Amino acid sequence: MYKLLVSLFMVFSLFIALGCGESPKGPSLTVEPSPNLIAPVVVNSTIGTPSSITASLNDEPPITQSWISPGKVNIGNYYSGAQAEWFIKVHNGDSTKTKYTVEYREPAYVSDGFVSLPTFNRVWVIVSESSPTLDPYETRTIPITLKIPSNAKIDAKKWEFWISVMEDSPAGVIKTELCSRWLITMR
Repeated sequence: MYKLLVSLFMVFSLFIALGCGESPKGPSLTVEPSPNLIAPVVVNSTIGTPSSITASLNDEPPITQSWISPGKVNIGNYYSGAQAEWFIKVHNGDSTKTKYTVEYREPAYVSDGFVSLPTFNRVWVIVSESSPTLDPYETRTIPITLKIPSNAKIDAKKWEFWISVMEDSPAGVIKTELCSRWLITMR
């Protein structure tokens, strides 16, 4: 009984700590879970997808289908000079070794209330492993860092960029691109 009460107290304390508003020290980060999406769907948690290619959040991710996660990352309280880091998971659902390209991508369209920055410099997005080769059915966690210089002027309050994951394939072969949306809200 004592362990249960202590556990409940710790969970309650965590909820209170997380719900106290913006941190004055630096950016805040939240990740919205999204269904595991399978190629050729652009991954994002705001677009509905056919049920045949989604898995419920409680299901295990499909091992024989390629996917990335999360579909959406929210970074709040951001400012020039700050650094925010999160991770994406890339899963190779193929039965052979596969090489991928992981990189910054301009959004094809943006979420409501967000804009694409015309002055955004792609070097502000640091992908720790931009050309991973994954073994069959391997899932790899890749750190992504957003680091904007302190002298950079960002006029938009809410803006968006995408992280693109694309299988390297020979010329002439259709390539599938999976994307994770990164939604940034400035101070």
